[in-house]
Amino acid sequence: MTQRYKAIVAYNGNNYHGWALQAKDITIQQIIHDAFKVAIKANTYIYAASRTDAKVNASGQVFHFDLKPNIKITCNKLKQCLNLVLPYDIRIMSIKKVAKTFNARFDAKGKTYLYKINVSKKNNPIESSFIYQYNKNIDLWKINKIKKLFLGKKNFLSFSTDLPNVQKNIKEIKSINISKKQDIVTFKIIGNSFLRSMVRMIIGCFLAYNENKVSINQIKACFSKPAKGKIKYKAPACGLTLQKIWY
Repeated sequence: MTQRYKAIVAYNGNNYHGWALQAKDITIQQIIHDAFKVAIKANTYIYAASRTDAKVNASGQVFHFDLKPNIKITCNKLKQCLNLVLPYDIRIMSIKKVAKTFNARFDAKGKTYLYKINVSKKNNPIESSFIYQYNKNIDLWKINKIKKLFLGKKNFLSFSTDLPNVQKNIKEIKSINISKKQDIVTFKIIGNSFLRSMVRMIIGCFLAYNENKVSINQIKACFSKPAKGKIKYKAPACGLTLQKIWY
C-alpha cells in the first residue's frame, strides 16, 4: 500500500516554461521528477494544485505524490534530499503524510495570487523576475472603482486563453485588495479557482483602464456577453506569484 504525501514548493519561474511537463521545454514539474530519481532513486509522478504559466513564480504551490512501502524515509529527510539536488531557484518548503484520498488539485478550496508592479519611473533590473517594471503611475482611486465588477461568481471567458466551456468558465473571485508601499503596487486576488491566464488578463484590464484604453461599459460587456479574445491586455508573467492554496 503506497503512502501519499503533500508537499509545498516555492520557485522562481523565470528560467522555466511553466509547471506542467512539456515535450521539449524545461518545466518545474520535470525538474522535481528528476530530483526524485536522483535523491531516492524513484520514478515519482507529482500532481500539482495549479499549472502556473512560463515565468510565473510561486511561494506556496502544492503537489501530492505517492511512495511505495519499500521506500523508508522521513518527511524531513526527504525534503532535505530533494533540496540538495534541486536547483537554487526551486525549494521544497515542507512535506507531510496525508490520507490516500487527498488530491492537491481537486481538494483545493481556493487560491491566493499576488501581482506586484513597480510604478517608479526608474527600472529596477534586480526585481524584474518578481515585479513588473511598469514604470508609470497607477491611479489607485480610479482603478479601485472597477474592483466590484470582478467580484463574485461570473463567467470569466473574456479574461482567459482557455477554450469556451460554460461550466468551467464560471469562477468566483472572493476578494481583490490593491495596496501600495513606496513604489510597489500589489494586487492580492483570492478566488476559488482560475482559468488559464485569468489573473494576468484581469491585471492587464486594470492597467488598460488606468491608461483609458478600456471603459467601464466595455468591462461590463465582458461579463454580460463573455467571449474569448474580448480583452486584449495581459500583464507580463514576471509580476505574478501563486502565494497560497487553501484547503
